[in-house]
Amino acid sequence: MGGEKKEFKNLKELAAAVKTDIEAFGELYRLYRPKIHRYVLSRVKNKSDAEDITAAIFEKALKNIDKYEPERAKFFTWLYPIASNTVTDYLRKKKSKVGIEDADEAAQINGDTAVEEAHNCMIVMDLLRQLPVAHQEVLVLRFLEEFAMDDIAEILGCRKKYLSARIYRALNALGKLIEKKNLLPELSRSVFRKEFEETRKTFKKAVKT
Repeated sequence: MGGEKKEFKNLKELAAAVKTDIEAFGELYRLYRPKIHRYVLSRVKNKSDAEDITAAIFEKALKNIDKYEPERAKFFTWLYPIASNTVTDYLRKKKSKVGIEDADEAAQINGDTAVEEAHNCMIVMDLLRQLPVAHQEVLVLRFLEEFAMDDIAEILGCRKKYLSARIYRALNALGKLIEKKNLLPELSRSVFRKEFEETRKTFKKAVKT
């Protein structure tokens, strides 16, 4: 018979154990895989590739777990740069431009009532992928994953006092891209924060995690 499954009281205890306990790593994998997968999908449209990249990210994390210092950083703020670099390496090798695919697949996950929302969602996510990586990352972390400003600043290595301006520039760039391509004309830059929030909700429902 196998031993009893270990229980960890909180994330801090879990992160502290991850360097020496494979079960702790497994728990963190189950906790953060959906977030990492959504992040990968925000930059890589092909779902099969996104699955492979997500797996590779956690493989790299496990291989480099000795470098993680739980007393200095949360596990996810350590994991996220690994994810970012892995996706960047993939895109550099791929060197292919991803177009807008059929949004019906995403809509079917939600049901017929979500067809329009899912379509809008896929268009915005496609536009998001056309932005500079720095803009993509800050928008995904803030609006898709809903991280606190302190955590985003730590992940991106920037000062919190400059983060709001960075988010505004990213939103403005995406708004300009929407207007330039004459897509979703109702998403004017003046109301884009609210609309992006609705898109985030739709995207989280539409994506398989």
